[in-house]
Amino acid sequence: MIEDCAQAWGVDVEGRPAGAWGTLATFSTHSMKLIASGEGGLVVGDDDETMALMRAIAGDTRQRTPRTVWRSKARMTELAAGLALPQLDHLPTLITDLRDLQQQCHAELATLPGIRLVPDSTDPVGNGSIIGLRLPDETTASRLSDQLFHSGYRAWWPGPGDLHTAQAWPVQPDHTVSDHRTYLDIQVPHLPADARKPWAHNLADRIQQALGARA
Repeated sequence: MIEDCAQAWGVDVEGRPAGAWGTLATFSTHSMKLIASGEGGLVVGDDDETMALMRAIAGDTRQRTPRTVWRSKARMTELAAGLALPQLDHLPTLITDLRDLQQQCHAELATLPGIRLVPDSTDPVGNGSIIGLRLPDETTASRLSDQLFHSGYRAWWPGPGDLHTAQAWPVQPDHTVSDHRTYLDIQVPHLPADARKPWAHNLADRIQQALGARA
């Protein structure tokens, strides 16, 4: 099994860290992820033979193989690695800070009408990097995503054509699936402690205004 961890840096699942469930695991270092090097990602695993094969396939010409294998050129550049490694060292502190702001945002948003937190909790969730919202309908989610973007917030909405939705898959499921286009998430920034409460309040106020639910 290859575990797709994407943004799950530092997350525990049922007492085991993300990345420890599959034979191999992949983490993204895209600019929108918690560890950001611009593009690319990491493949991790604890089987020496499998990891040696992955290095060879990625294009490490120093890695010997028992047989001839096709080699690409998919190695992370030295510059990207130089950006990623210090962030990995800082990851525990980063997660603690993000969870603090995420919790403050959850507390502000939990009382707003017309939205539902995903998951429905005011406690810190995952690594603290995302605030998930469920909106009443697709149109509301799309409108809020657009307004947040133009206000300087990083938000993601799985609109038409997004591969996170079943409608975009090349093979369609033979049963009804949840429509994720009512979902929206907002990226939690890394801020100093004294700036977190105002940011959480401003975000809640912006969402309240966008939904036309002024207090």
